[in-house]
Amino acid sequence: MYKDRLLFIRNITLDLILQGSSFKMNRIGELLSLLILLLVSIVEEVQACTCFPTHPQQQYCKADFVIVATVKREEVRYSKSFIKSDVIPEDPNFMRFPIERKFKVRIHRKFKLPKTFIGWNKNNFLYTGGSGASCGVMLKNRVTYLLSGQISGPDQQLRISMCGWVQEYKTLNYHQKKGLNYYYKHNCNCSVQWCTYDFCNGPRDVDPSFVCKWEPNWTNDCYTKHGFCTQKHDGTGCHWKKNRKFKNCLVSNNEKFPWRQNREREIAPQIETNEHSPGFEWP
Repeated sequence: MYKDRLLFIRNITLDLILQGSSFKMNRIGELLSLLILLLVSIVEEVQACTCFPTHPQQQYCKADFVIVATVKREEVRYSKSFIKSDVIPEDPNFMRFPIERKFKVRIHRKFKLPKTFIGWNKNNFLYTGGSGASCGVMLKNRVTYLLSGQISGPDQQLRISMCGWVQEYKTLNYHQKKGLNYYYKHNCNCSVQWCTYDFCNGPRDVDPSFVCKWEPNWTNDCYTKHGFCTQKHDGTGCHWKKNRKFKNCLVSNNEKFPWRQNREREIAPQIETNEHSPGFEWP
């Protein structure tokens, strides 16, 4: 969406530069006004929806539902009613940008769903914001996704957003599927917090012993692909679980092993003494 608008802005700007004096002043004013409106709309969409990086395990644990579904049809609501996504509204009373999107989907698997949910059948609807400004998700027809989201309202709408887990199911790897089937579900008492240096984004009331720190690698993130934050056998806290793929990925990235870092923290540092230190005695 942003690329299309930026391309349009570039074309208009080039026209202004190349044709300069041949434009009438009122035409130039109209084009400049349009440029400003487009730029403002892009800035608003970028600023309106902000999502912090979230580990798949945390996405699973905080979601009301986690499902695998194939998109069958998309409908868009501009004002009071939904219309097919490929129909352009002619009524001038319609808003320029869509308010909401509705996807008819076929559910293949339910990894997580409350027992109180009653509106379930093979064909269902997912709801999301109309654009990126409201964290709306754009899904492709006939593509199967792993989707997490929230259940909203008395009619129990299944709602998804850009801040949830939205990924083509075929791109999930072995450990992510293993997490969905077992590890994520059984370790929601642990908390994976995104950190950068000394700052960690997470609730302050969580016991630090039950927090697994995660600093994302934006090119090849081993923690997202292969990491499980699991409870220790003695129940005293949580730690990153070792596995071969996880270890090899960290080696390839030249990253430290989190289990070694934890061990280093537990060992008290050696204190050097000299003749000026308290308690020093000559032999």
